[in-house]
Parts: sequence; C-alpha cells; structure tokens
Amino acid sequence: HRLAAARALAQADDNGGLKVLMTETSVEVRQAAIFELARREDKAGLAALAKDLESPEYPTRHGAAWTLYRVGDKRGLIVLGRDALGGLQHYHPRASAIRYLNYIQEVVGDKRAVAKALIDSALEHIDRIDRGEEKISSETFEQFYFHGNLLKATTGQDFRQGAFWNTRTGRDGFRKNWQSWFKEHGHELPEVKPGSGR
Repeated sequence: HRLAAARALAQADDNGGLKVLMTETSVEVRQAAIFELARREDKAGLAALAKDLESPEYPTRHGAAWTLYRVGDKRGLIVLGRDALGGLQHYHPRASAIRYLNYIQEVVGDKRAVAKALIDSALEHIDRIDRGEEKISSETFEQFYFHGNLLKATTGQDFRQGAFWNTRTGRDGFRKNWQSWFKEHGHELPEVKPGSGR
C-alpha cells in the first residue's frame, strides 16, 4: 500500500508527500519515492541515494545504484562491480550485483558503463592488495577468474590473467592490460545515454 502511495504521489506531482516517504523503513518504498524526486533533479533525493550506496545492507546499496542509474547517474555502478568481485562467502551480494550488471549490459545495452565498473572495481582490489589492505587467499583466483568472465561477456575480449597476484610486477602488468584496453577500445562499446536506463 505504501509503494502504491509513492506511485500515486508521483503521478500527482506531490513532492512534499514524496519527501515524507523518504523516511520510510521499507527500502522499496523509500527508494521509489527518492527515484521520483531524483528524476525531477531534486537534490535531497540524489543525496539520499548517494548515502544509500554506503549501506552495509546489499539490497539497499544495489537498489540505490540501480535507481541512480535510472536517473542518469552512473556513479553507483562501481558499487555493483565491487560486490560482483566478492568471494564465495559473499554469495548473495555477488549474485545480486551480477544480476543488475547483466541486466544493464544485456537488456539496457550499456556495455561501456558495465565494463568500466568491472575494470575499476578490479583495479581497486589490486590496489588494496598492493597496500596490504587485502590478503591474497585461495579465493583470489576464483574471484578474478569469474570477474574476467563477466568482463568477457560484456566486452567480447578475453583477458589473460595468469597468476598475476603472486608478484607486484604481475599485478602491475594486469593493471596495465585492463587500463590500456579500456582506453583504446572502451569507446567502441555500446553506451546508453544518461537517464535512458529503465
């Protein structure tokens, strides 16, 4: 009923009522209201969505990433990329993130944005390894192998990985490979203009 109320307020152009629903405990209702406000370029709505990207609850941050994307703001896609890189102990966040990314690249057709999110999140992870903030584990290969498969499905490019994480030189090569490929070929990937994702 509250979700229906959010939709009715949107149809009535009732920004005041929508702002009341921004405090809803239901993530679905709150983000539906925020989406309508953000779609009208309401700064409070955009700020609320940006804050939700930092939520410890993956449904909240994924919903925020998708809602921001729908109003033309792609900054949340890297959040999906990070969760897609999660290990097996983070199965549910990873599966959710992959569903969103697959939808955006397969149905919406925004392959460039998804490729950038996948590459940026992988490079962030490598940077954390180099700084000693992330430990190399038996799952590291599995994580990056799966991430590489997602990137291949998006770009058509088969990135050879090898045991890049064993040495700093190997990681530098991996980083350079992904960065240079996107710089040279990223513009060739289909892109959906801001605000046209649904």
